Amino acid sequence: MLLGRGAELEQIGRLVTDAREGHGRALLIVGEPGIGKTSLLAEAVARAAALRDIEVEAVEAEASLPYALIAEFPRAHARAARAREYGFKTRGA
Repeated sequence: MLLGRGAELEQIGRLVTDAREGHGRALLIVGEPGIGKTSLLAEAVARAAALRDIEVEAVEAEASLPYALIAEFPRAHARAARAREYGFKTRGA
């Protein structure tokens, strides 16, 4: 249980429900170090376990590059598609 994250967990729940109903969704978690982003992300992943997901990771060295994280999505999608094509199990697939 994440304390003080009721609103965020409710929003994640709505996103997961929408995704299960066929409406594509993305979740972006940002904030200062140490505020619980990783724990919140772990909860989101647990709630969306049956959905296909694409995971990208921010790198501090790219923090000054506008949209660097968003630019990673097509590469992450291509990696996941190649892995499935060659028979590798991907998370959520």
